[in-house]
Amino acid sequence: MKKITLLISMFVGLTVTTQAQNRYLRIDNQTTTSNRLRVSNSATTNVSASDHKTITFRIMMPVAVNTTNFNKIMLKSDNGATTPQYALTFGSSGTLPHKDIRLLAYGAGSTTNTGNTNNNSVASTLYDGAWHHFAVVLNDTDGKSRVYYDGDVLVVTTAAQAIDMSNNANLYFGATSGGGSSVNMAIDDIRIWDIAFSSARVTTDITASIDATTAPTTTNLIAAYDFDAGTATSIPDITGKVGGADAAFSAAFNNLNGFVTAPTTVNLLPTVAVTSPAVNASYVAPANVTITADAADADGSISKVEFFQGATKLGEALTAPYSFDWQNVALGSYAITAKATDNSGAVRTSTTVNITVTAALSTSDFDKEGNNVAVYPNPVQNNLFISAPSLEENATISVYNLLGNKLRDVSFTKGTQEVFVGDLQVGTYFVVIENGKQTLTKKFIKN
Repeated sequence: MKKITLLISMFVGLTVTTQAQNRYLRIDNQTTTSNRLRVSNSATTNVSASDHKTITFRIMMPVAVNTTNFNKIMLKSDNGATTPQYALTFGSSGTLPHKDIRLLAYGAGSTTNTGNTNNNSVASTLYDGAWHHFAVVLNDTDGKSRVYYDGDVLVVTTAAQAIDMSNNANLYFGATSGGGSSVNMAIDDIRIWDIAFSSARVTTDITASIDATTAPTTTNLIAAYDFDAGTATSIPDITGKVGGADAAFSAAFNNLNGFVTAPTTVNLLPTVAVTSPAVNASYVAPANVTITADAADADGSISKVEFFQGATKLGEALTAPYSFDWQNVALGSYAITAKATDNSGAVRTSTTVNITVTAALSTSDFDKEGNNVAVYPNPVQNNLFISAPSLEENATISVYNLLGNKLRDVSFTKGTQEVFVGDLQVGTYFVVIENGKQTLTKKFIKN
């Protein structure tokens, strides 16, 4: 057993550069090929069927030049599908440069990759010149493996097939063991953990500051490289823990390049989430939908929040509270997102909120007589009663205003259901009763 140390041979296109408060590794596939970081095989990088491990790192793609299919961001074992392996690669999309991310995950003796196929997991903001956080969770607690991109799940394996490897393959960043075209990227804060990160733990790691002082006592951290210490020939594993592997830069060319200075400031991405409407909310056409979002920036301020339906921009808000009133929304299904931009130009898009707008409720609909259904008192001040002796339990009763906005949604549990409407404004409203087979509507007046 020996202390894990990162040994460096600096080659053309493979340099360690300096950002505002720490250094990072620069891998350049434009100057030469085969540049890569090698972490030698050990128990640190191997994953048995009973192990849970997480590998986290940050990368920056300053130039959109990654155009070679299946370039490897990270790889352990590329000896064929019959060899256990895990890898994070680009796919083979027709749109270049590559933003589609693939997870390769093979169990022992398996020829089936349980990771994702091409072109269905896109890191859309990858080439914005900012740092992005990846977390690769191997053998999660549910037996699957996951890739997180900036805190959000990007890939989940299709089956609970444990990665089980005890081979002699090294772990590479930037290219395969055979070299080839390297990924053009900067990489920093490589951390290897002996647990499966939860979503909350991934979020914590994005902003966690771990250095040579704190790394040795950081729970579950078994190896870490931040490129802050060392010389042109050696950079240590800052955990200082006893392990089984050395890590070294590996390249096909032996031209020494050394350290260079690049004063690039790390800009953390903003956070943003749609808070209203709720997921799968339903409206009646023509609907007025108020979209609201929470947005924040840990190292700056929010410049604007834009609101989208699909790819169509609806509007924007420059100051908090961030909201937009979407009026006269027609019948259909809609996918709503919010996009936050910080004061340095970094952008992040929220998780999609899907809503539906159903057909408008016409006057004739509301005038139809429902069998044995009574709504009283009408007009009403506080408590409205819906009597439906023949209505099945677990039917739904909804109250809408004239704009088609749903204001109440309760379950029908007995022959006469009481609904409080005392807080509604004076005006005309509709009661919609659905039992899965039939929809009945009634109009009432609120005094």
